[in-house]
Amino acid sequence: ISAFLTLSGKGGEVKTGSLDNPKYDDFVKGAIDTFTIESDIDIGQLDCVTIDVEEDDAWSFEWISVSSDINPVERYVFNNESVMMSSDLSEGKSVPSSPSLEKEGK
Repeated sequence: ISAFLTLSGKGGEVKTGSLDNPKYDDFVKGAIDTFTIESDIDIGQLDCVTIDVEEDDAWSFEWISVSSDINPVERYVFNNESVMMSSDLSEGKSVPSSPSLEKEGK
């Protein structure tokens, strides 16, 4: 799987590029993967997380947590409906804006 995130806020957006931990098998079922993104852009309060996937391996996430040095309060995005994502639309689901992807502060 190749997965990419775009983190958007009132101050702009940050595109992660491919999420990958070198020398580690990312996106294994049941595992928790952590990715560190470095950027000089302060997006302000997180408003939206966009996930793009490539390849035809159906993939799902339970939750995504985002924090920064500027705003250390973690923000969570939950996939309450267990939406599967894939570039192959017969495996995944296109979800431009889903109410089931909720944001919560913790």
